[in-house]
Amino acid sequence: MADGYITNISRSGAFVKVDSLPPLGSIVDLEFTTPGVRERHTVVAYVIHVAEGRGIGIQFIGGNDQFRSRLDEHIARLAG
Repeated sequence: MADGYITNISRSGAFVKVDSLPPLGSIVDLEFTTPGVRERHTVVAYVIHVAEGRGIGIQFIGGNDQFRSRLDEHIARLAG
């Protein structure tokens, strides 16, 4: 388990700044919070990009309807 910081997020994935880089092609569990929401979100993701010294690009491959709905709400707030 590694702590990180999401620097970019979309409906399909995110870029996560993290010091401990998993290998390209790994499946990871991502647990995170969004501003204004106390609950933690959990989703399974596929590592599609590894940037040494910067972090990882991930594609969400899991996530139930509740996760997708909350993610859509968060992205709408960011765009607003």
